[in-house]
Amino acid sequence: MKRPLTRRTDSPARPAPAFRAGETTGIERRQLLHAAGAGTALAVSSRISTAQARGQANSSPPTPGWVNVRDYGAVGNGSADDTAAINAAIKAVTGDASPAVNVRFPTAGVYLPPGAYKVTSDLLIRSVEGFSLAGAGAELTILIASGRNFRTAVLNIDGSAKSSFSGFSMAGDGTEGSGSTALPNAINLTWTTAARRSTTSNFFGDIYIRGLKFACGMRMGAPSGTTRQVDGSTISDVIVSGAGSAEYAYAALYLYGFYFGNGVTGNQYDHVAYNSSASGCRAAVYCNASGFEWYGGQPAQNAIEFQFVGAPAQTTIQGIQSQDSGQLLNVIGGSAVATASVRDVLFTTTLLVRSRRWIEITGIARGWELSNVRAFTGTASPVIFFSGYGSAEVATLINVAQQNTAAAGIVVQSGGSVKLVNYMQLNSAAQVTAVWHDIIISTKSAYSCTQSDRYVLADATRGAFTVTLPNATLCPGKAYTVKKVDSGAHAVTVVPAAGRTIDGAAAYRLGSPHSAVDLVSNGSAWFVTGKV
Repeated sequence: MKRPLTRRTDSPARPAPAFRAGETTGIERRQLLHAAGAGTALAVSSRISTAQARGQANSSPPTPGWVNVRDYGAVGNGSADDTAAINAAIKAVTGDASPAVNVRFPTAGVYLPPGAYKVTSDLLIRSVEGFSLAGAGAELTILIASGRNFRTAVLNIDGSAKSSFSGFSMAGDGTEGSGSTALPNAINLTWTTAARRSTTSNFFGDIYIRGLKFACGMRMGAPSGTTRQVDGSTISDVIVSGAGSAEYAYAALYLYGFYFGNGVTGNQYDHVAYNSSASGCRAAVYCNASGFEWYGGQPAQNAIEFQFVGAPAQTTIQGIQSQDSGQLLNVIGGSAVATASVRDVLFTTTLLVRSRRWIEITGIARGWELSNVRAFTGTASPVIFFSGYGSAEVATLINVAQQNTAAAGIVVQSGGSVKLVNYMQLNSAAQVTAVWHDIIISTKSAYSCTQSDRYVLADATRGAFTVTLPNATLCPGKAYTVKKVDSGAHAVTVVPAAGRTIDGAAAYRLGSPHSAVDLVSNGSAWFVTGKV
């Protein structure tokens, strides 16, 4: 059963106390969902006694076929530097063969028993297939980042296939960053020329990142500008907590919870996430010309929940409950075709972005579907904003509802088409006050129809003007009704774009009071199907 949406469990808490040497783990899941203040370590409570912790810490790996980092000198007390010991255990199972020219098949998995392991530079795993790194659980095994010697990430994975990383938390002791300087990534999954094995089909599960001064929690992408393969990752029960909010002034810290892609569409997609989320970040999920499927999760207090830059690959977002974030969806795309769907999503906030655009999609050619999506924003009036690419289809809205908003709640600019199937207005008590099936435009001056429009109510009281139809070749089957709503003598002239015709003529004139015309495109020209 999902926990109820409450600020108490979803929002950053007061800073947790710094890690104290000698303490071991025993952390409630609810504690881990709270973001610690910047520069503080993960709070380590004493749900288990020191004696119990010591016995667990010295226990054997869970099954045969695992090596224990304690056998390579790791202490796990939060004060001793365990970096070299953990890297030694990794090297022991991956071997000495050059990763640049060899795919390395591990002889065993690497196990981190309960404890807090101080790490002062990158833990590097390179050119492997079938590798496993496992802690005893995110409540029992913690990696504590310390100092400023991290080049890429606390856990840097370069060239990995069919590998598994699970059962641990990541935190910081406050020295891993200072001021506006951030640790680049908590976890980095990539494929550089230093690794022969490409990166695909990796699993990340039961991982919590909090109390860490990161720029990015989990990054998955090839080096910038390349088409090297980083795809097919599975993410399950991964929580990333920054210390920001919907209104935080982001500069270097907590920029991204999850980051997919590298700006090049190709070999950077097919990631799947289950019951995972980020809080306190500028963007909970940032997609840079990549694609993913995201099922479930309760993100909170981010400036943006899902942000897309560049044309995305196939993307699905489903079953999300968002609380107190500024925007649900922010898309800045290109002209390539996108196939993206957002389904079964609840967006609840009292911190709506200033533009009031809780969904903002610009520059995408076609393919967005929003289905069973609700926005509850208190007294604020939210806006769904689209700016299309040319006159192509932008989005279809099915059973989408938002509060305190009339027809102006959907804005379409710069061409593009939005199809409505039961767009609902809600009052402040979340009751349905109206259901819209088509977009109706009222104008008192020259207007160019978008493919989203269905009816144009033209008031020529102040003077004659034109209503311009789209290029008929771009919208076969599209129909419009244009009506002159005033009783004056000024005419409304309907003109097709791109030199197309209306019943063979260059224009159609509405000169009589309250006259109207119905028109339809056959893919080459416009035809009158009815008139008053």
